[in-house]
Amino acid sequence: LPPRGATDPLPLPTGGATDSPPPPPSGGATAAPPPPPPPSSFATGRACPASTLPGYAFQLALRRPNLILHWVPVSATQVDMAIEAKAAGRAKGGWISLGWSPKGKMSPADAVIGNMVGGLVMPYVIKGYKMSKLQPTSAFKIGDNAATVTTATNDTIITFSRYKNSGVYARFPMVGLTKLIWAFSNSGSPSLAFHGDSYGTAKVDFSCRYAPSSKAEEDYEDEDDDNNDDNQTRRK
Repeated sequence: LPPRGATDPLPLPTGGATDSPPPPPSGGATAAPPPPPPPSSFATGRACPASTLPGYAFQLALRRPNLILHWVPVSATQVDMAIEAKAAGRAKGGWISLGWSPKGKMSPADAVIGNMVGGLVMPYVIKGYKMSKLQPTSAFKIGDNAATVTTATNDTIITFSRYKNSGVYARFPMVGLTKLIWAFSNSGSPSLAFHGDSYGTAKVDFSCRYAPSSKAEEDYEDEDDDNNDDNQTRRK
């Protein structure tokens, strides 16, 4: 693929006016607050980590700690997204991609690909495993906010939107786990060439009723090593 808790409420203070602010917690670390509600009437769950990126509600680390997907449902039919590539974990250049796949495989899939430096963010369809099978498409829209942004800390963020039931191979759902594929250039080249081992898969419910998960290519290698060890143990 060119484009791999909330705590119990703090008690009110005893005595005095009941509308006084609650006292600060006494000692020790407290659990992180739940994600803020998105700015829409679309009901969401609390199964996802809160986003650290202003303007977004939830996030998932696709590849820890340097590739992060952020999103916020802005209506019952639209989700705004951003993929943040930390400067320490990427080459200065290249591209980032996120795809929607009915089988969780590279092909067939719908994808959004953005160049890290001064490039466009565009929708594509992936029809096979050759470069000729990666084709730009107008069959689904990714919104007027599609852009590449470089921050003051030299991180790269690509932004775009997805819309309910849009897509070619995988209709975008607002509710329920959906299979994602992701990849990024590990060479720094803007050319949409082979991504090497910089890829993985994820499962995300953009309404956050279910917890998201991501698995990078090296996780698959670890599983293969474990399976080989198990097989060798059985043969002994």
